[in-house]
Amino acid sequence: MYYIEPKPNPSKLLLCSDLLRATIELGISKVMMSSLLDIEHSGSKLIMLLPGFTGSEKSLEYLRDFLENIGHTVVMWGAGRNYGDKPETYRMCYNKLVRTYKKHNKKLVLIGHSLGGLYARKLAHESPEYIEQIISLGSPIDMRGRVDNIISAVYEIFNPDFRDDEDKKYMELAIQPKVPCTHIYTKQDGIVHWKMCRQDKNLSNTVFQDIEVYGSHIGLICNPLVFRILIELLGGKSGEFVTIDNSKVFNIF
Repeated sequence: MYYIEPKPNPSKLLLCSDLLRATIELGISKVMMSSLLDIEHSGSKLIMLLPGFTGSEKSLEYLRDFLENIGHTVVMWGAGRNYGDKPETYRMCYNKLVRTYKKHNKKLVLIGHSLGGLYARKLAHESPEYIEQIISLGSPIDMRGRVDNIISAVYEIFNPDFRDDEDKKYMELAIQPKVPCTHIYTKQDGIVHWKMCRQDKNLSNTVFQDIEVYGSHIGLICNPLVFRILIELLGGKSGEFVTIDNSKVFNIF
């Protein structure tokens, strides 16, 4: 057994300001949108978007529109609002994944925000044959050593049995699926501590990368820096895993 790093809660200041900061990031993104769309991009991926906890497909429309505007085909997850790890929700999402794969005869890129990234990992663990890669945005992929907070208390209201076999569930999620994964996170996250959003290399199964950006948790779905990174990540050929030099992320424009 090796050391598991404790993962404390984000500060109350980050938590209370997360929505406000996301609103500012959305405004900046709209100002920069014409510049983002002018950046040379290539390739055409088939993408499924998965919302975060309590989020609906509507919360991802801005991200969807951006991805479509740079030439990708985008579908939503088809499971309504995300209230947690529920068998019916997973079944609907899985069915949408399989139908989309068969319709286009093409593997999908799964982009999940927060809890949506955990659904993406679960799908990839059980059905990697349909998935080209996963991109998670502020997703708590490694919750071992976490501390309870107000978000986990709200989650437990919708998922009263989530404590059952808690350690086993966390370990299963921390193990990387056998598909390439990119984990985008921010140290200014007010909802999920950033240490939860990185892959433990001892539990990796194939190529992965952890990319740090500046911004809020909620704003990761409209953050212009994230959008710029997505242009690069999705610009490779089918099956190609594009890597980003994290030391140059903040100078990527």
